[in-house]
Amino acid sequence: MITFVLFAASPALAHNRCACLSRTSGLVKTELTISLGYTAYRVVWNGRGLPGHADLNGSRRRGVSMIELVHLPQPRSGVRFRVPRVPPGTYPVVIYDGSEGGTHYVWELFRVGREAPSVSNSDGAWPDWTWFLIAMTALGLLAGLILRSPKHRSASRTRQ
Repeated sequence: MITFVLFAASPALAHNRCACLSRTSGLVKTELTISLGYTAYRVVWNGRGLPGHADLNGSRRRGVSMIELVHLPQPRSGVRFRVPRVPPGTYPVVIYDGSEGGTHYVWELFRVGREAPSVSNSDGAWPDWTWFLIAMTALGLLAGLILRSPKHRSASRTRQ
């Protein structure tokens, strides 16, 4: 009976949150590295845990698919991957290390932030406000030239 209790408790203890990502928040396309001391052959974004794993399964984002980010033939250390294009929010990252027949995992939460609005267009063209500033600068220079011209200065002196 004691052996059964210890056996039943070990999977829950072995599938812990790991604090093993180089960062725990960032934007889409942020590069993440799994810390030294951890190996991985598979990394799943928004992954599931064992059926009784309430902490991990409760943190999954509903309506967002699981995304396999890494799948290697052999576990290795220093595995890198990028945050996929997903809506802002907190997501579990499940890291499989290859033990327990490939089913052992650890996990960490990653918070994806909102990206700041882009100042320039994606095609490299200047934004509309840049053209406005160029036009206003040109008009200001033209007005300055007209006001400083000798013809304009002599006409204003004769009126005084």
